[in-house]
Amino acid sequence: MRFFFYGTLMDADVLAAVVGRRIGSARFRDATLDGFRRVYRLGAWYPILLDDPGGRVEGVVVSALTVADAARLDSFEGSEYRRATRTVAVSGEGAVEAEVYLTRPGVPASDQSWELDVWRRRHRTAYLRRVRQSGSPRS
Repeated sequence: MRFFFYGTLMDADVLAAVVGRRIGSARFRDATLDGFRRVYRLGAWYPILLDDPGGRVEGVVVSALTVADAARLDSFEGSEYRRATRTVAVSGEGAVEAEVYLTRPGVPASDQSWELDVWRRRHRTAYLRRVRQSGSPRS
């Protein structure tokens, strides 16, 4: 299975903590998803996607994930997200289909853009500790 990640799961250590194994760096490819913008979920350290016809979100496509990995990812993402197939542009490959976690209606959003490098500096250590301890960033 192929997934497009646009938030904390772009971090190889977070992904490994969620799926229970390290995914090789060769499986990560830079990619973009059009039609959305990425902001912080209100009151949280992780992002959500909002519809934005002119928007573009940078992320990564991770390939060779298993059905068991997908089940763990579904559990990690919880009820605020739904998994959907979308076309993403992968660097060096062009357009591919990938699974994406889209935000369900009613999930509160901040107006602040979410950026991976900012998250890594400010929140990564505590976030990763929570995920490793409980399997969820929300615990």
